[in-house]
Amino acid sequence: MRSVLPGSGILTRRPLATPTLLALCLLPCPAASVVAWQQVDSAFFESRIRPVLVERCYECHNSADRAESGLQLDHREGLRRGGDNGPAIVPGEPDQGTLLPAIRHESDSRMPEGGPQLDETVIADFETWTRQGAVDPRDQPPSAEELRESLSWEAVRDR
Repeated sequence: MRSVLPGSGILTRRPLATPTLLALCLLPCPAASVVAWQQVDSAFFESRIRPVLVERCYECHNSADRAESGLQLDHREGLRRGGDNGPAIVPGEPDQGTLLPAIRHESDSRMPEGGPQLDETVIADFETWTRQGAVDPRDQPPSAEELRESLSWEAVRDR
């Protein structure tokens, strides 16, 4: 097959773009893109999700001294494993876990308990975070002391 390089008048015997070349161009650069997205997603978690968990959820759902319904929301595995009613979060699937229906007040477990429903923008943040993979940098449960220190978002943020 002959083709002309645009603007050059040069004839070539190969097509300018083969299907293999096109496929390679569409592949993401795994190392750089994963790290960049995790940083963006971690920043979203730290600024929009974790403060709500700290101020509205940790008191009743933690790994140190109180995990109502078996639910620990103070570390990644606790969120994904969930409690007595199943996983709290299923990354990429906002309608699969138990947390979103609870904070939307669409289930018997209406959270936060004893307080007003979370603001619609907060609920939308949790939906977005879950849909985007629920990145959570908290890889281990906090110690009892760390948990006590973290019950104020200001204390966590100012560390």
